Amino acid sequence: MVEPRSATPVAPPEPTPVPAATQPPRPRIIPEEQVITVQGQGGVTLGASWYPTSKEAPVLVLLHRLAGNRGDWQPLVQALRKEGPELSMLALDLRGHGQSGASEGRSGGGLQGKDIERMPEDLALALTEVERRLGARPTRLLGVGADLGATVLVLAANQDPRWSALALAAPVAGLRGVDLYRPFSALRQRSILLMAAREDPVSREPFQAMSGMVGLNLTTRQYEGTEHNFTSLAVKNATLWPELVTWLGGVAQGGPPPASSAAPSAAAPPSAAPAQPSSSAAPGRGPGGKK
Repeated sequence: MVEPRSATPVAPPEPTPVPAATQPPRPRIIPEEQVITVQGQGGVTLGASWYPTSKEAPVLVLLHRLAGNRGDWQPLVQALRKEGPELSMLALDLRGHGQSGASEGRSGGGLQGKDIERMPEDLALALTEVERRLGARPTRLLGVGADLGATVLVLAANQDPRWSALALAAPVAGLRGVDLYRPFSALRQRSILLMAAREDPVSREPFQAMSGMVGLNLTTRQYEGTEHNFTSLAVKNATLWPELVTWLGGVAQGGPPPASSAAPSAAAPPSAAPAQPSSSAAPGRGPGGKK
């Protein structure tokens, strides 16, 4: 008699994994303005507008031109609030401008080189106040500066490695005798955007010289016109603010600037001297666009 074979037990099918519930993306925080004051170097009181978001977001610092004020950046601030990356923003009145106090009564066009050399320390103290208000130390700093503001950002970035990206508009080679080339040439590892009017008599030569001092992280933008006043140039060039917002969006995410906007440049060795400007400066101004 043949014994029947026992059936091989069949394992039950594995249950189909149920995907974990995904958290909806956090809504982007749209920062609101807080008007604040900061104690600068030597006790000078500085006026500022502070736009906070999250502790993790980069902090964008906006520095105006000589004889300007933080209100110059309102078109950019509004564009960033509407469609930019999530950033906390600090728009600062530099000493001697806007709602900020002055050194020994010197303000606007009457500032001296020693006043400018104090401004990076003013900015460092303002960032200490930002840290207090955020409850955390910002790990990434971005900067946009025009004319005087561009010089201050370059000086500040040499003192603090947290500055990862700088947009420098209408740069001036030797503002009140303060050297820009040497500290700028040390920023080879930062993302840099240079912006100027094509026929700006003050910035034309600095723009060309600085374009050869940094590496592959350089982006350049030139706009039709002769204006050195960057806010006036933006009025005549409708693409200026959107292009700046796009660039900031790229660097805020920690990536390179958009490939379509990258301009080829020759990287000078660290010890190379900056290009020597010619003598074709604007009337009333020194060589190389000095003011």
